[in-house]
Formats: sequence, structure tokens, C-alpha cells
Amino acid sequence: MIGEHRFDYNIGGNLADYTAVYTKADNPSGLYSEPYVGKRLGEIWGFTVGGLFQSDEEAAAYAAQVDMSQVCQDYFKSVGEYGKGVRGGDMKYLDRDGDNVITFGKSTLDDPGDRKVIGNSQPRFLYGFHGGFNFFGFDFSIFFQGIGHQDWYPGSDNQRFWGPYSRPYTSFVGRDFMADVWSETNKDAYFPRARGYSALSAGSLYYTNDRYLQNLAYLRLKNLTIGYTIPQKALRKAGISNLRVYFSGENLWYTSPLHSKYVDPELLAVASDKNGDTYSFYKTFSFGVTLEF
Repeated sequence: MIGEHRFDYNIGGNLADYTAVYTKADNPSGLYSEPYVGKRLGEIWGFTVGGLFQSDEEAAAYAAQVDMSQVCQDYFKSVGEYGKGVRGGDMKYLDRDGDNVITFGKSTLDDPGDRKVIGNSQPRFLYGFHGGFNFFGFDFSIFFQGIGHQDWYPGSDNQRFWGPYSRPYTSFVGRDFMADVWSETNKDAYFPRARGYSALSAGSLYYTNDRYLQNLAYLRLKNLTIGYTIPQKALRKAGISNLRVYFSGENLWYTSPLHSKYVDPELLAVASDKNGDTYSFYKTFSFGVTLEF
């Protein structure tokens, strides 16, 4: 209490986590897509990518040793000199089993081909925290929530993430998208060289890999409220017992390691559709008055 005015405050939070491992399973064929003893719920299997080829010569030398045609059909079906064959800026799938062919194997624990566990789709460390205070007629409250980690691979038709790599005729391309595309003058780019339809069936971006596996972790400001209650002394003559004005904002800000600002990590964390065909949460601003006689 400061003078005649109380200073009241509150602080709180919550943290939850969950994981599960199969201890019994009926899986005689050993398919890793099915439950097996020791499997962690939500396992994601995928290929390993050793970066992007930095020149046509580097790409041709690797392609002469390792056959990537099963997982990179877009490299070999391209027509025209610009797109023909494996080129600088294309993805370098790594030959983990040493047979000089990038394969799916039998998709079993004994023969996974060149795939391995690269992530987990289950959300970990769901949390939230809030705080607020009341002092001298002013009130303030704030609430954050988020997820600590959750792996996710974009769907083949997620045009907000893949852009023209999914469908070249897409009507939406982020204004900063080309800054992420590999070129001779942008060799540190995030995305490979421009190839339409690469994210669609049998393309080099279609198959789950560790280079483009995303983390849906986020921290979001879900609510911020600021109010002021007029002192009762100033209201008595008007016959008003309580008058409060306030501002409230929802979904005002968030941060996430997800490599796209055009898909919403909170929505993707619970969505079954990896193509992200949902609108992000709206920012909502409210102004109001609470009046009691």
C-alpha cells in the first residue's frame, strides 16, 4: 500500500509436457510407420540433406556417384537447358547406407533405406504465463502462451510456405520470397534453385527431409488489457457507482523459429492439414466502457 492506495498484483503460469514410448507392439514386418517396441509417439522419418550444390560441376560429380533419381524426379524430368539434370543450387541428398542410391528401402527398421528419425510431431513443453496489477485506478493484465518444440514438415500443396516450388502459377508469393531462392549471386539461400512443382509428388522437396523440417515452437501475446476506473468521488453527482474505460488486444505479437511469416505455428500445431489452408489468428483491438449506476 502506498499512501491510501493499494498496489495489488498477480503473477502465474503453467507448464505441461507429455511423451509416450511403445513398450509392446504387434509388428512382425518391422514397418517403422507402425508401432514398434521403443518407438516414440510422433516419430518423423526422413532423409538427410547435406546442403545445396554450389556449382553445376559439384552437382554433376556427385550425381555421377550417387543416384538420386528416386527422390528427385524433378531433376531428371526437366526439359530445356536451364532445368536439365542436377545443377548448382539443387539439394544434396546424402547416401546414408552407402549403396550409392538414395532409396526408401523396405521402409522397415532393418531396411530403412536412407531415411532415419529426424524429428517428432508431438508438441513438447506447452506453457503459459500471466501477470497484472491494480494501482491508483489503473489496471493492467497480460497473458502469453506457447509451445517449446514441435517438428512439422510442410504439405506438398502448402503454397504459403513453398510458393512457386509447389505450383508455379500460385496467386500468392511473399514479397521477400525471392531473397530465399538460390542463385549464382545468392548461394547461401534457404531454398534451392527455382524449380516449379518440386514440392509436389516425387519432387525433391516433396519427401520429408531434415533441411526443411520446421519447428513450430512459438511464444504469443494472447491478451493485453489496460483500464482505468474513474474515482467514485467524481461520479457521485452523476449517480454513477462505477465507470471504467479500457483497451484490450488479442494476438498482438508472436515469435517463432518457423521459416515463414505467412503460416501460423499455433494453428499448424493442432491442424491435421499440413497444407496450412487456414487464416492466421486475427489481431483484435477493443475499446470499451463499463458503466454501473
